[in-house]
Amino acid sequence: MAGTGFTYSQLKTAIQNYVDSSETTFVDTLTTIIQARGRKDIKRSLARQFQKERNWDSFFRDSLSRNAR
Repeated sequence: MAGTGFTYSQLKTAIQNYVDSSETTFVDTLTTIIQARGRKDIKRSLARQFQKERNWDSFFRDSLSRNAR
């Protein structure tokens, strides 16, 4: 289902339907679960971007220092 472009309410309903549960504690906690997952995805994406930029900076600096010799 990745990349299907769910709205928040569609995602919440899809999860409830998938696990076939309307139990109150689960439904009340679902918002927290979705938000936590979103934060985790954002952090992972930012970490990957930082790593790419750091690697590129290192490559660029190394290339300049080799050319300066």
